[in-house]
Amino acid sequence: MADRSTFWQPQRPTPDLLEALTPWLQQAEPDQPDLAPLLIRQSAERPEHEFAALLGAGARDRPDLLAMAEVPRSYPHPGWFMVHLWAAPGQQHGSLPAEALERLLQTLPDPPVVLLASATEDRWQADLYPAQGFEEQERMWTSTLDLQTLDPRRLEAQSRRAREAGLTTRPLREVADLNDEDQQRRLYHLMVRLLADVPFSEPIKPWPFEVWRQRILLADDFDPGGLYVLRTAQDEWAGVSELYRPVAGRPGTLHQGLTAVLPEWRGLGAAWLLKLEAARGARARGFHFVQTRNHTGNAAILSINERLGFVRGRAVIRFIRRHGGPAAHGAP
Repeated sequence: MADRSTFWQPQRPTPDLLEALTPWLQQAEPDQPDLAPLLIRQSAERPEHEFAALLGAGARDRPDLLAMAEVPRSYPHPGWFMVHLWAAPGQQHGSLPAEALERLLQTLPDPPVVLLASATEDRWQADLYPAQGFEEQERMWTSTLDLQTLDPRRLEAQSRRAREAGLTTRPLREVADLNDEDQQRRLYHLMVRLLADVPFSEPIKPWPFEVWRQRILLADDFDPGGLYVLRTAQDEWAGVSELYRPVAGRPGTLHQGLTAVLPEWRGLGAAWLLKLEAARGARARGFHFVQTRNHTGNAAILSINERLGFVRGRAVIRFIRRHGGPAAHGAP
C-alpha cells in the first residue's frame, strides 16, 4: 500500500457531520459550491432504515480523502449502491482513492449487484472510475439560463397551439390544497406517469407516496409557487414544470427539475407553455438564473432549452459497475 493514511471507522453521514466537513468539501470541489448543502439536505431527508456510510482518511479536521456509499435515491433496487469519492488536491492521483473505494465496499450491508458513481467530465474522478472497472452509463448536460435576458414574448408563438387547445398552466399553490391528501396523491400519480417516459438509462423505481411526500412536499425548500401544473379545459392535470428549489451555494439561482407532458397532450407546444410561464414566475419572484441538467438523449427538451437561451456547460458522467445478479441487467 503506497499511501499509509489512517482510515476512520465508517459512520453515518449526519447533517452535523457534513456541516463540520463543509469547509473541506468546498476546498476539495471548488467548482461545486452546492455540493455540501445538497449532501446535508439529502442526509436530513434520509430515512433511518436507509443505508449510508462515510469514511475518511487522514486527520479529521483536514482529511486526505472522504468516501461515501449510499442507497441511490433514484434507483433503490436491492444490491444497488451509489459511491462518492472526494480527495484533497495532493491525493487525487495517487493510490489512496482506489484503496478508499475498496474499503468503502467493505462497509456495504449486502454484496453489491450494481455500483453507481458520477463525475464532472473534467474532474479527476472521471479518470478514476473507469480505471476501477466502471463503465460510462450516460451523460447529462448542465445548463444555465439568465432570466434577465429572456424575452418570453419572442417565443409566444411556440405555445399558441397549446393555448388554442384550452391548455393553461398555473402554480401548484393556485390549483391545489396541499393540506388535502387527495390533492397530494393527484400530484404524485401525475409525477409517476410523467417520469415513466423520461429517457433514463436504467429503470427508475418510483418512491412510495409517503417517501415522496416527505422528500418533496414537506421539504424545507419546497415552494408550491414554483411548481407549475398544466391543466386542460376539463381541469385534468396533464404536465408539470418544476422550478422551486433554490440552488444552495448559488444565490439567485433556481434548479429546473422535471418538465414533462402526458403523451396525449404532446405536439401542441405544451412544454413551451410550461417553461415560459415557470420562467416568468421565477423572474417575478426575484430570481436571476435557472440551472438544469438534461440527459443527452432527451433531444426535445434540449432543443427547447437551447432556444430559450440556456447556455450549456460541462457534462456530468454517470458511471456503472455491474457485479452480477438478476437486477444487474434490467428491471428488478
